[in-house]
Parts: sequence; structure tokens; C-alpha cells
Amino acid sequence: MRIDAPGGTTVDLHRRCWVGRGGTTPAGCIRVPAPALGYTSDLEFVFPTGCGVFRAGGDLAFHHGGPSLQELIVPVLTVRTKVRESARASVGPVSVSGLPEVVTNRIFSVTLQGDLLSAEQVVLPLLVSAGRQIGRVGMAVDAELDRTTGSVKLVSNKPVTVAFLLSDESATSLRIIIQDPSNDAELYRSPADIPVRLGT
Repeated sequence: MRIDAPGGTTVDLHRRCWVGRGGTTPAGCIRVPAPALGYTSDLEFVFPTGCGVFRAGGDLAFHHGGPSLQELIVPVLTVRTKVRESARASVGPVSVSGLPEVVTNRIFSVTLQGDLLSAEQVVLPLLVSAGRQIGRVGMAVDAELDRTTGSVKLVSNKPVTVAFLLSDESATSLRIIIQDPSNDAELYRSPADIPVRLGT
């Protein structure tokens, strides 16, 4: 049950592990280089493979030899959830309805509705594709539009129709994003890419 140490240059010795360089691997043991265990080192580790232990002091009242099962196996659990896409935004500071399934014209409209708790809310609606802006609001019905900035002032949960103007006809898909113009925080993002097929 007691195993002689491998010899060589001993850096550390425990009953269940020898750490060092060189020497010989005793019968009933396994030698593992440090890089195989994820360490950047030239050290080697020797472990008993059965119930034996190295002669390193202590008694045999309790031991389990070399590495235990829980030291050899690291369980990994991967969880993937399916996101259900919806044409309407979930509860948030701004909701959007009337999203087109396909954009077939450079001008199209959607309906925005602000937060119930806010008397007034200024938002910046944008058309984005591959991380760049490709359009903005050109007209707003029942809301104040700042044509310089493209921001729209929503009033206390009142539906507002905005007309987007697509400025880049080379885009193959887009998303509608609503930002807070004061800090660029994203208040809404359409749940999926909307295909662009102009002239169909």
C-alpha cells in the first residue's frame, strides 16, 4: 500500500501526489506533465492509480490512493433557450407595432407608443443594418419631429405613426432601433432582421 517516491528532483511530496522533475515512475503510478494539466511549467506530477500512497508520513487510517473521481471529472452543463420572436416588443419603455415582414419600399411606417408613466418622452428611431445607420424618421403623425436630429417626442402612451426613410438601398436586411438621444441607451430593438427587397 505504501509506494516509494519517484526520486529525481522532488519539489513537493504528498501521500497522493509527487511533484518534481525526472526520476522513475513507480509501478502502479502515472506520470503527467504540467502542461497536460493546464500549467505553464516543466514540472511533472506522479499519482498513484490505485489505493496505494507515497511514503510521505501519516497513517493509513483513512485514504483513497490516487486522484478521486471528483478530481478527474469536471461536469459541464450547457443550457440553451429558444427565444420566441414576436412582431411586438415586450414590455419596455417604448413599444412598436406594425412592423413590416419585408421592406419593399424606401418609405414605410410603424406605430410607436411611449411609457404609460412618462408625460413626455423624446426618442430617436433609427434603421440599422450590420451595425451602421441606414435610415431615419422622415415624418411623424400626432407627434413632434425634430428634423435636424431625427428625434420624436412621444406623449403619455399616445400611439404615434412614424414614417422611416431608407437611405441605403444596398442593404439586404435591417432592424428598427429606438434610442434615448440623451445617452444613446437602447429602448427597443426589433426582434429579428427584416428583409429588404426593394421593387418587389
